[in-house]
Amino acid sequence: MTHPQESSDSQPNHPGLIVRVGQLFMSPAALFDSIKERPVWFVALVVQLVLGGALVIAYSSVVPESARVAIAENAILALAPDADVARLQEMAQAQATASPVVQIVTMAFFTPVVHLIMASILLLNYKVVLGGSGTFKQLFSTSVHAVGFLSLAGGIVTLVFHMLGSTEPALNLGLLLSGSIGGLLGRVISGIGIFGIWACIALGIAVSRIFPQRSPRAAAGFVFAIYLFAIALVTVLQGLGMSMAAS
Repeated sequence: MTHPQESSDSQPNHPGLIVRVGQLFMSPAALFDSIKERPVWFVALVVQLVLGGALVIAYSSVVPESARVAIAENAILALAPDADVARLQEMAQAQATASPVVQIVTMAFFTPVVHLIMASILLLNYKVVLGGSGTFKQLFSTSVHAVGFLSLAGGIVTLVFHMLGSTEPALNLGLLLSGSIGGLLGRVISGIGIFGIWACIALGIAVSRIFPQRSPRAAAGFVFAIYLFAIALVTVLQGLGMSMAAS
């Protein structure tokens, strides 16, 4: 997979990155029509990684360590509610003081991997199985723009909440339920991010533009089902790991 020349982003009739990000929030259909015609992704991915790294540094710099420890404790308790108190505090302290460099390297590795997986799943379903005419590059560019920038927006909003004193790990549906649902279901619901739902809707619109025979509602439902499965799988694995580490 080769990336396009950066200078081509300024070609007539093709919106630049700032315009594309604006279209994601204001006119997603126009964005994905443009991506279908010209699926650029390299500059967008680099900008995401740079801004994501800046967010990691900002979180370590502007959120007090005591608040970061409380946020980490809440996250661990959500996955391992029976954790030993002393072990819980030790793990939370380790997470809160983790090196930003390690976090940035981890993010830089997993971000393109997530886009590769999402593009592959969409290609398999809508082209290989259902016989559409879209390409991997179109779907990869779609994921970079929709999933990438909406995740970044969610990170910015979460950082602002933490700066204002919130100790919730993330902006998710669990906040609306106030912990009224426990167990695995409650943990899965708490893993459903508000911006994650938005990304599913955006990807549904994208699929309907790249594969015109598919409805945006059905495509968004398919993507949301993948999202739920991924959350449930990660929640179970994290819960097992946390329980073993905190015991």
